Amino acid sequence: MLAPATAEVARVDATAKAGCAELPMGGVGSTLLTGGTATIAGTERRRIVRVGARATALGRDVASATIRAACKAPGVDYMLLAVAANDAACPVQYQVVEARGAAPLRLSRRFGSCVDGATARLADGGVVVTMPAGPARPETIAYRYAAGRLEAVAAVQPPRPPVVVQVVKQDRRGFRVTAWTAPPACAAIARAEPGVPADVYLADLRRTWPRDWQTRGRLGDQPFETAALRSLVTDLSCLSALPGGESVVIETARPLFASRRHGRAAFEQLDEVARGSTVDPAIRAAARQLHAQMRFRIDDPRLR
Repeated sequence: MLAPATAEVARVDATAKAGCAELPMGGVGSTLLTGGTATIAGTERRRIVRVGARATALGRDVASATIRAACKAPGVDYMLLAVAANDAACPVQYQVVEARGAAPLRLSRRFGSCVDGATARLADGGVVVTMPAGPARPETIAYRYAAGRLEAVAAVQPPRPPVVVQVVKQDRRGFRVTAWTAPPACAAIARAEPGVPADVYLADLRRTWPRDWQTRGRLGDQPFETAALRSLVTDLSCLSALPGGESVVIETARPLFASRRHGRAAFEQLDEVARGSTVDPAIRAAARQLHAQMRFRIDDPRLR
């Protein structure tokens, strides 16, 4: 969510075809809107949504808001907003902004399951927003917005991530060498992998993490090339940034970072990701956080 006085700008791509674009974490990126630059500005309790010269105010109880998706349809643009009010029981809800021609902006009522991770797609003459289960609703739900009307619809079950690939072979000394390819968690961070809840990625991490990497003793027999280790810690950083992901990643990957043979190299590669000028800012931030938390876990004997 945005800081209380932070303005948010979504750049315009007027040449894009009809469809929806999920925006990266923080909501800043290129939208598909044609009606002008989309922004959220103002201070806490005085948030304003603006598209070009048109603007509309959010509720007086809104603490922060961010743009999660932008959709372009014939004659109309939509934005999906994630809105946080001062309600600890429901930290996030959603609203759709409709920008149709030169008409004033239209804002839907708030809706959602009180959890993050909603995605948007064009369907049935409007925009359909799908979100994972949450405290308000125990199942995956979806809402359709069109021409000022919002209604609950049957949710399409989210696709599962691609099958994780594990390869086991022998090196020249006869040791088993295990390779692991993570689900596209970095795509999930950038909201480019629609409809896959965080708990699916994290469950797959627990299920597919190689047995040979679960203890420092076995890890000592596993060789890691620098490029492979860099890719591995990048995927772990992305997974750690998903809701509830940090504790799962630390629990799962701690033997790797505590390994006498590979621990220092793993931290060095994680630091490279955190500092990489060509790395997505959201992934850099996730790598910095994971580096700090993993180092604390490894260095504190009480937590081993």
